[in-house]
Amino acid sequence: MLSLLYAGSVGALTNHNLGDLRTSSDSDWNRLLALTSNGKRAFAVDVRLATMSGYFWSLVFLLLANVLLVVAGILSHAARKSRTFWPFQWVVALLLLGAGPFVLDPFLEAAGVYERFNSDIVMQCRFIAGSMAFLGMFRVIEGLAGESPAEVLKDLPSWLNYLTSVDARRGPDGRPMKAKPGAIPAALGNLLGRFVLLSATYSVLATGRHTRFHYTYTPFMDAERMMEWDEATIHGKYMDWELLAHLADSWVACIVIYLYLALVIDIGGFLVLLQGIEPIAGFNNPIFGSSTPTDMWGRRWNMQMHGILKRACFLPLVKRGAPKQLAGFATFVASAIYHELQFGFAFPGYTYGQGSLFFLLQGVLCVLEALVYKAVPDAGKSVPRPIKCALTTLLMTATSELFVGIWRHSGMFDAMGSLLITVSCTFK
Repeated sequence: MLSLLYAGSVGALTNHNLGDLRTSSDSDWNRLLALTSNGKRAFAVDVRLATMSGYFWSLVFLLLANVLLVVAGILSHAARKSRTFWPFQWVVALLLLGAGPFVLDPFLEAAGVYERFNSDIVMQCRFIAGSMAFLGMFRVIEGLAGESPAEVLKDLPSWLNYLTSVDARRGPDGRPMKAKPGAIPAALGNLLGRFVLLSATYSVLATGRHTRFHYTYTPFMDAERMMEWDEATIHGKYMDWELLAHLADSWVACIVIYLYLALVIDIGGFLVLLQGIEPIAGFNNPIFGSSTPTDMWGRRWNMQMHGILKRACFLPLVKRGAPKQLAGFATFVASAIYHELQFGFAFPGYTYGQGSLFFLLQGVLCVLEALVYKAVPDAGKSVPRPIKCALTTLLMTATSELFVGIWRHSGMFDAMGSLLITVSCTFK
């Protein structure tokens, strides 16, 4: 909407005339609205509609992932009942979920499945389905460690439902909490609002670009180049505008990733809600509300994954006598393994180890924070929370390029656009 208003105001001021409505050659869902002046295009408004095929094929790949989860669930549940072949069954279940997507992928490609849709949708499908399978692997690990909720271990249907669903909110007795009256309409409104907000944010950040997001999802760096910023003198001192623009790019990219992941988890949570069960909240204002690194990773960012890794790694280690700082760092190692699998499967050309650098660094920051508070319990108590949140945001932004860069260079920002309605202005 902001892009259209901006385009209209510029067109009115410069006496441009409205041109033809044309169809772009690169996609059957891309429409180009061009504004012309003296036969030359001044700028264009690019309207991209969400493709139903993107949602359809994402659902198909989710069903394939669920097949792996069901088979692994049957094996792991049987392993809990039998002591004869239980080590073999656990190993097969873990390999099925950890390696299964990589094994199936070449067969799907050879069968011509990927030829039915474009590369953006392929990446989207791999990302979502891979996430389900690899999270299921860690759920099997938590079951092996005996840390899964007792309610889900009582029978096979409960265990399979747990493996294939978003986590439910649970009461003190471990049982899932029932959904409140009116929860479904409220969830639908929340989904729509999340979709509109993500589409609008995605669209605004595309304005002023000469290319699509692929490899160049850096709106502030583009502005820096267009305005030929290099170094500017402010009050007699040099300011590195390129560094500031780079930090701003990483920050807004984090916001887009957060909104995208929240939308995906909310969709899964809505399916849980249809069963009459209240799902967990996927995120808790991680971008603006985090006061420390531990606050962000432990209470605000992706609570679905946080809960799984806590039960699969942190709690088993602590209960076996490991120091909490060591167990916390080991949990970040587990997170790094998960993301290596996810990025390696979903992102073409991914260099293994890049994601691990980010998550191991976050683990180091959280361990250092714990050691500081252990040595000085009152550290930071006199600092106002808004200041702590701002400093945490700056710290997270400064290190986020190790994570955001993977999404940017793989083309994932392009891929998520296939599920959105986007409007962008390209200035010539």
